[in-house]
Amino acid sequence: MNEKIVVLSVLLMLVFSSCTKKEPAAPSAPANTATPGNTFTMTDTPTATHTGTPEDTHTATSTETGTATATNTGTPTETPTITPTMTPTLVVIVESGQTRRWADNTRACSCEEYIRPSNPAYAYSGATGDGVYSIEIGGDIFDTYCDMTYDNGGWTLVLLNSSHATPPQPYWDQVVNLQNITGDLFDGLTAFDMFLGVKFWNQLGTVLRVEAGAGPASLSHRSTYTFSLNVPDHFAISLSNENILIHTEGTASPGLYTYHNGRRLTTRDMDNDAYGSGNCSHAANNTAWWYGSCWSGSFWGSGGAGGSQNKPYWTGSGSGGEYFDWGAMWVR
Repeated sequence: MNEKIVVLSVLLMLVFSSCTKKEPAAPSAPANTATPGNTFTMTDTPTATHTGTPEDTHTATSTETGTATATNTGTPTETPTITPTMTPTLVVIVESGQTRRWADNTRACSCEEYIRPSNPAYAYSGATGDGVYSIEIGGDIFDTYCDMTYDNGGWTLVLLNSSHATPPQPYWDQVVNLQNITGDLFDGLTAFDMFLGVKFWNQLGTVLRVEAGAGPASLSHRSTYTFSLNVPDHFAISLSNENILIHTEGTASPGLYTYHNGRRLTTRDMDNDAYGSGNCSHAANNTAWWYGSCWSGSFWGSGGAGGSQNKPYWTGSGSGGEYFDWGAMWVR
C-alpha cells in the first residue's frame, strides 16, 4: 500500500511538471530612428497545442520568431524647385487715328483714370502725353482733350472758348448728353469751342480748374474749386474751397464763383435763370450757361450778340467786363 502511494506521488509530480506553460521570451525591441528611409519588419507566429487525457496530460508549445530590421539612409538631400517669375504684360495706351485709348480697345472713364489707372493690369505707358483721348462713361463714348502735364496731369477738358468760331448753341438734351463742339478738336486747344455734356461732369472728378488768358501758354488767371453739379436741380453748379493760382491782372475771383455759383443751367429751350423778363440764353446768342439775371463772367460772353464779345469773360459783361481770347474749364 505504501509503495502505491509513493508511485502515485511520483506520477503526479511528473504530470504537473509537464503542464507548466512556459511563457515565450519577449522579442528584442527593434532599433527605430524615426527618420525618413527607415524600414521595420516584425513577424510573430505563436502556436499552442493542448491535449487532454484521462490522466490530465497538458502540453503547451510556443514558437515565436521575431525579426526587426532598420535601415537609415541619413538625411535626404532635397533639390529645391525654382519657379520662374512671370512678368505680366500690362495694357498700355495706343494711338488710334487721331485719338488715344487702351491697347485692348477699351477706354478709361476719365483722363485721371488713364494716367493713374485703378486696375493694376493697365499702365500709363505708350502713346502718353497731352492730347485727345477717348473716354467712356456708362456706355457713352466721346473724345476730349486731356492735360497730362499740369499738377501731375489727369485733367479732363469740359468747356473751352478759344474765340475761334461761333460757340456751341445746344438745346437742353444736347448740353446734358452730348459732346458739343464747333471747330476742330484735333487741331489743338486754340482751334475749337466745346461744351461737354454736363451729365458726365460729376463722373470725371470733384475739382474744377478754371483759367483764362491770351492762350493756353499765356494765362492771366487760374483757380481751382471743389465742385459738383446738382443733377435734380437742373445741374445747378456748386463751388467751394477757392484756390487762386494765377492772378496777373483784373479781379482775382471769376464771376463763375462770385455770381453764378449756385445757379441752374439754362439753355435756349430750358429757362432756369432768375431773369423775369425772358430767357438769358436768347440774349447771349443761344449759348448755355448758369445764368442769373443775366450774367457776370460767362465763358461764352454774348456769343457774338449784343454789346458783349464772343469771348470768355472772367468777370463782368459788356465793354466794361474783363474778357480774354481764351478760356477753359477742366475737371479732375
